[in-house]
Amino acid sequence: MTANDVPVRIATSYFRADLFGGTRLAEPEFVRPSLQSAIVALGHTFGHAEESLIARPPTAFERETLELDPGEWVVQVLRASYSSEDIPVHVLETICAASRHVFSITQVAGHDEF
Repeated sequence: MTANDVPVRIATSYFRADLFGGTRLAEPEFVRPSLQSAIVALGHTFGHAEESLIARPPTAFERETLELDPGEWVVQVLRASYSSEDIPVHVLETICAASRHVFSITQVAGHDEF
Protein backbone atom coordinates (compact mmCIF):
# COMPACT_ATOMS: atom_id res chain seq x y z
CA MET A 1 0.00 0.00 0.00
CA THR A 2 1.21 3.48 -0.79
CA ALA A 3 0.41 7.00 0.37
CA ASN A 4 1.30 9.75 -2.09
CA ASP A 5 3.38 7.18 -4.00
CA VAL A 6 5.41 6.31 -0.88
CA PRO A 7 5.21 2.64 0.16
CA VAL A 8 3.98 2.43 3.75
CA ARG A 9 2.44 -0.99 4.32
CA ILE A 10 2.64 -4.64 3.32
CA ALA A 11 -0.60 -6.40 4.29
CA THR A 12 -1.25 -10.12 3.98
CA SER A 13 -4.47 -11.90 4.93
CA TYR A 14 -4.71 -15.58 5.76
CA PHE A 15 -8.00 -17.52 5.74
CA ARG A 16 -8.84 -21.11 6.58
CA ALA A 17 -9.19 -23.03 3.33
CA ASP A 18 -11.78 -25.37 4.88
CA LEU A 19 -14.06 -22.39 5.59
CA PHE A 20 -13.27 -19.93 2.81
CA GLY A 21 -11.61 -21.80 -0.05
CA GLY A 22 -13.44 -21.16 -3.32
CA THR A 23 -15.12 -17.99 -2.00
CA ARG A 24 -14.38 -14.38 -2.88
CA LEU A 25 -12.19 -14.21 0.24
CA ALA A 26 -9.72 -16.47 -1.58
CA GLU A 27 -9.37 -13.92 -4.41
CA PRO A 28 -6.42 -11.48 -4.38
CA GLU A 29 -8.55 -8.31 -4.66
CA PHE A 30 -9.79 -6.15 -1.78
CA VAL A 31 -13.15 -7.26 -0.44
CA ARG A 32 -15.88 -4.62 -0.67
CA PRO A 33 -17.67 -3.14 1.17
CA SER A 34 -15.64 -4.76 3.96
CA LEU A 35 -13.92 -7.98 4.87
CA GLN A 36 -16.05 -8.29 7.98
CA SER A 37 -19.31 -8.11 5.99
CA ALA A 38 -18.03 -10.81 3.62
CA ILE A 39 -17.18 -13.08 6.55
CA VAL A 40 -20.66 -12.48 8.03
CA ALA A 41 -22.27 -13.27 4.64
CA LEU A 42 -20.53 -16.65 4.81
CA GLY A 43 -22.14 -17.38 8.19
CA HIS A 44 -19.51 -16.23 10.70
CA THR A 45 -20.21 -13.43 13.20
CA PHE A 46 -17.21 -11.52 14.58
CA GLY A 47 -16.48 -12.31 18.21
CA HIS A 48 -13.08 -10.92 19.12
CA ALA A 49 -9.53 -10.40 17.90
CA GLU A 50 -6.08 -10.62 19.43
CA GLU A 51 -3.23 -8.44 18.22
CA SER A 52 0.49 -8.48 18.77
CA LEU A 53 2.82 -5.69 17.78
CA ILE A 54 6.56 -6.09 17.28
CA ALA A 55 9.12 -3.45 16.31
CA ARG A 56 12.12 -5.02 14.57
CA PRO A 57 14.70 -4.58 11.84
CA PRO A 58 13.26 -5.32 8.37
CA THR A 59 13.97 -8.34 6.22
CA ALA A 60 15.68 -7.67 2.87
CA PHE A 61 12.29 -7.99 1.10
CA GLU A 62 10.64 -5.52 3.48
CA ARG A 63 13.55 -3.05 3.19
CA GLU A 64 13.31 -3.11 -0.61
CA THR A 65 9.50 -3.11 -0.86
CA LEU A 66 9.02 -0.29 1.64
CA GLU A 67 12.05 1.64 0.32
CA LEU A 68 13.49 1.98 3.82
CA ASP A 69 16.55 4.03 4.71
CA PRO A 70 19.50 2.20 6.31
CA GLY A 71 18.79 1.55 9.97
CA GLU A 72 15.04 2.18 9.63
CA TRP A 73 12.85 -0.35 11.44
CA VAL A 74 9.44 -1.84 10.73
CA VAL A 75 6.42 -2.51 12.90
CA GLN A 76 4.78 -5.92 12.46
CA VAL A 77 1.17 -6.22 13.57
CA LEU A 78 -0.34 -9.70 13.68
CA ARG A 79 -4.11 -9.85 14.26
CA ALA A 80 -6.04 -13.09 14.72
CA SER A 81 -9.82 -12.72 14.44
CA TYR A 82 -12.30 -15.20 15.87
CA SER A 83 -16.01 -15.75 15.31
CA SER A 84 -18.54 -15.47 18.11
CA GLU A 85 -18.24 -19.28 18.33
CA ASP A 86 -14.46 -18.81 18.96
CA ILE A 87 -13.54 -20.21 15.54
CA PRO A 88 -10.40 -18.60 14.07
CA VAL A 89 -11.52 -17.03 10.77
CA HIS A 90 -8.87 -14.52 9.71
CA VAL A 91 -5.25 -13.64 10.38
CA LEU A 92 -3.85 -10.35 9.14
CA GLU A 93 -0.15 -9.57 9.07
CA THR A 94 0.74 -5.94 8.49
CA ILE A 95 4.32 -4.72 8.06
CA CYS A 96 4.78 -0.94 8.18
CA ALA A 97 7.67 1.47 7.96
CA ALA A 98 7.89 2.39 11.64
CA SER A 99 8.94 5.97 11.05
CA ARG A 100 6.22 6.98 8.60
CA HIS A 101 3.00 5.23 9.39
CA VAL A 102 -0.09 6.11 11.40
CA PHE A 103 -2.79 3.50 11.96
CA SER A 104 -6.11 5.23 11.23
CA ILE A 105 -9.19 3.20 12.02
CA THR A 106 -12.59 4.33 10.82
CA GLN A 107 -15.95 2.70 10.29
CA VAL A 108 -16.89 1.59 6.82
CA ALA A 109 -19.58 3.99 5.58
CA GLY A 110 -23.03 2.58 6.20
CA HIS A 111 -21.75 -0.35 8.30
CA ASP A 112 -21.48 -0.72 12.06
CA GLU A 113 -18.05 -2.32 11.94
CA PHE A 114 -14.38 -1.51 11.58
